[in-house]
Amino acid sequence: MGFNNKSDYALNKTSKCIVYRFATTENDGSGKQEVRCLTADDMENFEFWKRLSDSDYHNIEKNEKRTSHRDVSIHAFEESDKCATNSLEDEYCRQIDEQEDQDIRTLENGLSIMERCLTPTQYRRFYQYYYIGMTTRQIADAEQKTQMTIFESLKAAEKKIKKILEKG
Repeated sequence: MGFNNKSDYALNKTSKCIVYRFATTENDGSGKQEVRCLTADDMENFEFWKRLSDSDYHNIEKNEKRTSHRDVSIHAFEESDKCATNSLEDEYCRQIDEQEDQDIRTLENGLSIMERCLTPTQYRRFYQYYYIGMTTRQIADAEQKTQMTIFESLKAAEKKIKKILEKG
C-alpha cells in the first residue's frame, strides 16, 4: 500500500517548492488551513531545506501509517468478548462467586458427611443449632423436649463428628 497522494508528504515531494500548511483566521472565528509554497527565490540554501522538508514529511507519513494500522478504537470492544482482560470489578466478582461456590460445596459435603454419621434426630438438632442459629431453648420448645436433652444430643453429635474428622 502506497502513501496517500493527497498527504502533505505527497504534495511536498511532487512539488518544486517546499509545501507547508498555514493557518488563517476568518472573520467568523473559524481557523482554516491553506497550503502555501516556498520557492528557491524565497530563501537561501533552498535545496538543503527542500531535502530536509521531504525527509520530515516522509518520516511523519511513515509514523502515521505505522501507528494508524495498529490503532483500534477501544469503544468497539467495550461490550465484546475481544477484550484482552476482564475489568477489575468483573474479576473481583468472579473470584467472590468462585469462593462462594467452593464454600457451598464444602458446606454441602460437610452436611452430607454429618447426615451419614449422625442419627436423624442428632442431624436435625445439629443443623438447627449450628446452621440456622436456633438456641437450645428454641429447639427444646419446638420438639417439646427438655433443654438438657437437646444439649446432650448436640454433645453426642459433636463427639461423632470430631471422631470422623480425626480419622480423616
